[in-house]
Amino acid sequence: MRRKQTIPCLMMILAPFLFPSGLQAEGLVSILPDATVAVLHQQFQVEIAVNDEIDSLMGYNVTVEFDDTYLEIVDVQEGALPANSGFSTFFRWMNPACDCDSVSVNGSILGNTVDGPGTLFTITFRAVRLGTTTVGIRESDLRNGVNEQLTHGVEDAVVLIEPPGSLVVQPAATETCVYTEFQLEIAVNDEINSLMGYNITVDFDYAHLRVLKVEQGALAENSGFNTFFRWMNPAYACDSVFVNGSILGNTVDGPGTLFTITFRAINVGTTTVGIRRSDLRNGFNESLAHSRRDAVVIIDYPTDADTPALRSEMLVNYPNPFNPSTTLALRLSDDGVLTMERDVTLEIYAVSGHKVRTLFAGALPAGNIEVPWDGKDDGGTAVAAGVYFAVARTATCTLKRKIVLVR
Repeated sequence: MRRKQTIPCLMMILAPFLFPSGLQAEGLVSILPDATVAVLHQQFQVEIAVNDEIDSLMGYNVTVEFDDTYLEIVDVQEGALPANSGFSTFFRWMNPACDCDSVSVNGSILGNTVDGPGTLFTITFRAVRLGTTTVGIRESDLRNGVNEQLTHGVEDAVVLIEPPGSLVVQPAATETCVYTEFQLEIAVNDEINSLMGYNITVDFDYAHLRVLKVEQGALAENSGFNTFFRWMNPAYACDSVFVNGSILGNTVDGPGTLFTITFRAINVGTTTVGIRRSDLRNGFNESLAHSRRDAVVIIDYPTDADTPALRSEMLVNYPNPFNPSTTLALRLSDDGVLTMERDVTLEIYAVSGHKVRTLFAGALPAGNIEVPWDGKDDGGTAVAAGVYFAVARTATCTLKRKIVLVR
């Protein structure tokens, strides 16, 4: 990969931002996602996108570089920003030759301009070698409607290429709602043969998940032989569960599920359930070589009109992020018993600490309260996209909730 050419080009592009003459918003061309976990011999996509500081864009010429010992290009397609502009567009890409470590892409909106944020184009790669590599922007030229260059910075992305896991948490990605129970399986593929026993430690984030139970899977249970199975989640606030099992007097071949874990989601966010340690043994007590693959869990609030289940002393909102409005749900308690009435203020603050809106001020009846926020300040003006804080105060407590408005 010819990085000696890359560094001067990127430095020239980034120089105005590394050494700014004054405070100003920075236009950005970035590769999304900024970190990708790919599987060997499989395809994946990245987006080349501009942020909301890029305005009046008519055309672009972008060269994306990659290491062709790790990646090969399958296809390049025009992105949503020009394609959905409502105007005719020009789009072309070129990957000049075999063993070429770059792709040149240019496009334009014919007779008009578009504003960011949005995707200029997507690249489909195929992973061809294990390891960690970078997809970067070598050169980029963005032009407005009068053919002037638009000043901008660039951000590259990292790709981690792994072997297909022979011991996996599945499904690889799960979407669930807060306070909901769900199951994940720890399974082996058909590369695992003559398995007699296993000892596996599964990691999770205690701030997002709780383990409710672990059950033996179908691979051992349906073997027709006696089995041993045990699991342990040692202590309160422990972020791992230890599981071991064996087939007594015989072996089994994959694929199949070793065990299932039932979790409860307790906090909104994105988290990982991973295999920290694993020891698989055959009938001769020899370790079986294997690779591992983790899983991602995305936890959100229900999208319907129902209030999220609230524990005592809690302030939540749904949806989050939101556009144009969200609902704040508040519950307060005294020693676990809801008060019949309590003076409460519920306010919205900017990250600077400036108060944006007072949503509620008064006495609350027993039970939960829901208060909508339409994304406007006290004067009725729509506020800018960004991070805000909802703050509920009583005489005895203060509850805060970070909320994100997108436009």
